[in-house]
Amino acid sequence: MPHTFEAKAIVPGREFNLSENEDAGIQQASKTYSVKAEDGHVLGSGGELKAFGKLSFNPRTASITESIFIANTSGVLFENRDMDSNYEIGGSRNLLLRAVASSQLDQFLEINVLAEEKFGRQEDGSLVGISVQVDGAGVGSKMTVEIDGATHEGHRFLSLTPEDATFEMSEELKMDDRISDHLKGYAHPSIQKGLSDLEVVDYISGQIDRHLGNVFINPENGQVKGIDNDLAFPARSRDEILKSDAQLNSKMVGSLPKMISNETAEKIMKVSPEALGKHLASLQRPDGKGGLKPQEIQGAVIRFQELQAAIKNPRNAGIELVNFDEKTFRKAIEQQQKSFKNYLDQAVRTRGAIPGRTLETASLTDFTDAPRSSYLGSIVLEETKKKLSIKQDPELNGYRPANTARAAQRDPVYAEYAAKMQVAQRMLKGNPGAIENPVLRDEAKVLKDQKAQLEIKLAEYDKRLDELDHHSAGAMLKSLRYGGPSGAHDAFADKKIAVQQQLSEIERRLDQIAVEAITDDFKAGLFEHSANAVAQRQEGAPVMGVDAPAIQQAAAVPVAMGAPAPVQQAAAVQQPQPAIPAPGVVDQPHLEHHESVRDLLRANGIVRNSHFVREDQALKAAEPAPGKANLSKAPKKLSVGEAAHLDKHHAPAAGEHHLHH
Repeated sequence: MPHTFEAKAIVPGREFNLSENEDAGIQQASKTYSVKAEDGHVLGSGGELKAFGKLSFNPRTASITESIFIANTSGVLFENRDMDSNYEIGGSRNLLLRAVASSQLDQFLEINVLAEEKFGRQEDGSLVGISVQVDGAGVGSKMTVEIDGATHEGHRFLSLTPEDATFEMSEELKMDDRISDHLKGYAHPSIQKGLSDLEVVDYISGQIDRHLGNVFINPENGQVKGIDNDLAFPARSRDEILKSDAQLNSKMVGSLPKMISNETAEKIMKVSPEALGKHLASLQRPDGKGGLKPQEIQGAVIRFQELQAAIKNPRNAGIELVNFDEKTFRKAIEQQQKSFKNYLDQAVRTRGAIPGRTLETASLTDFTDAPRSSYLGSIVLEETKKKLSIKQDPELNGYRPANTARAAQRDPVYAEYAAKMQVAQRMLKGNPGAIENPVLRDEAKVLKDQKAQLEIKLAEYDKRLDELDHHSAGAMLKSLRYGGPSGAHDAFADKKIAVQQQLSEIERRLDQIAVEAITDDFKAGLFEHSANAVAQRQEGAPVMGVDAPAIQQAAAVPVAMGAPAPVQQAAAVQQPQPAIPAPGVVDQPHLEHHESVRDLLRANGIVRNSHFVREDQALKAAEPAPGKANLSKAPKKLSVGEAAHLDKHHAPAAGEHHLHH
């Protein structure tokens, strides 16, 4: 059967098979199904072949058990918790839509820390929520355990000791005896950032169910993914939700994230609240039953604005913008310990609890209602709770070695194809003059010109802010028109944010143009080219270009990956972990791969040869003569066009593995 080379946003029933999930937990309340791609199809944007599904809930036909579960878990999202008398809010509570909207929000912000969630439409027209499998394992996993011939639901805490984790661990953390061995692995900057990013996205979406079984970590690269994302976009405030159900303290962080990476803060600031609201409003159910309610969208926009205000004035908001390291790890632990102590002290005053308890001597019930200061703080509490649980019942409770984590099943041909497609899209985005379609070409050229002008403004605002920060005499004098240095700083910071948001919209449209410019015939040719490359590689023949990467981790094509409950993910077939493609266009060592894609673009009439001929001539003229070094005394300041030109030809190669420390 010929391979379909596009993962669908809405998966038709003929492309997947829905079956009973044999790996589901024996006490799993929300019924899930195993979803497998039919031959010749893929489910995920990274070529994933397996997912997990939930059916659209109908309170009129559901069992009493399922109705009670849905009412108890989702009721707190709404003012009226009695779903049987309030069908107009969606009947099913729109849980499938909320999962898809969460994934789309994550993708729109380019944070990429949630599962890829999408709709599937069965042959009878009914909807199923498809959560594409992710790599790794849940921090807190439920696993079936055999004891004296009987099956029980056991609990395992994912152990990421320096010995278990294959990514680099600092020597200082390895030797620090003050930190539990089972926590040291979580100190890795990639994991810290991933947990913080997840906290950021969940704060905006209003997610209330981020218990540690819904937090997956890949020990191969420290990547964090949030799964099971349907309890989001409440019609109530987070304060109201927490007041209505104190046990949610163990599943969510009520406050703003206390530490946010500088990189993520920049991504948040470059999106306007208006653009976010418009994007969320555009998400609709494929059965024509609408999208998120206005108050649900408005709630997300308000939380987003709160986050932006905090990033602008972190000290006033009580947050920090950081680059994660050993220091931030210890600070997160200290924050959670302090929060837990305050909780225990309050319990003594308000509930007559026994005084003198600590994090190490608290009872299991103390951990249920105690507030989480962060997702990393939640891991601290869970690990401490796990030690206590092991003492009480070692057969049911314990640690899960990192080497039991699994990689998602992927189609290698699709992964190769998607990597090549990235190259094609980057080429078209970086070279609008090469686009053959005159309408798209003209629009892209106008946008590129606008982008260049905005980048000049951005550089000017950065310069003014730098002068104010360094108390330049000229800047101090000019600031008088704004009421002084502080007023001038705020004014230029606001102008900078406005320009960044305009640039973000232009970049998004340029990405769309690059996608629209590529024809189906080109995709078919590129897929055939990819299939041949994989076949040659499997036969051991040398193939020029990148190895088949996991496209879902590529920064240039932001997507959100997916997965369901922890015990389900554990059943995935072990596969080698692919490399992470880096953003940017291919560099010189991979020009053969670059040329093969360009040739296909030319052959299909997608690019204008004359543009690339001139570009090739310019590149050749710029190359130093053989045997001669280019020994400029000092690098000159590049124009915007020159910088873009160099970036296009010397950026990291697609498929190149970058793990930021």
